[in-house]
Amino acid sequence: MDFSGRQADTRDKFRVSESACPCRMTPEFWREVEETFHGALAQPPEARAQWLAESCRENRDLLGEVQSLLAADGLSLERELRGAVITAALLAGLTGS
Repeated sequence: MDFSGRQADTRDKFRVSESACPCRMTPEFWREVEETFHGALAQPPEARAQWLAESCRENRDLLGEVQSLLAADGLSLERELRGAVITAALLAGLTGS
């Protein structure tokens, strides 16, 4: 059987055009994302949205990338905290506390 034609069709179907993704992750852009992300983390949670809006101004690509990283970081922190609570509960049960 020759699947070479089907394989090419599949590759073309899932190919993303450059115009569909205007944001290119250049080293300069990544540095800006990284700096903005760490700057946002340094803000109190209640001030973070305002700080991001001011820092990113009209750069929606930067804002989107940083928000995505903050969301992932929040999920990671939430999982760590949940794990710590479960571990503490298990240890308390083992020691009879």
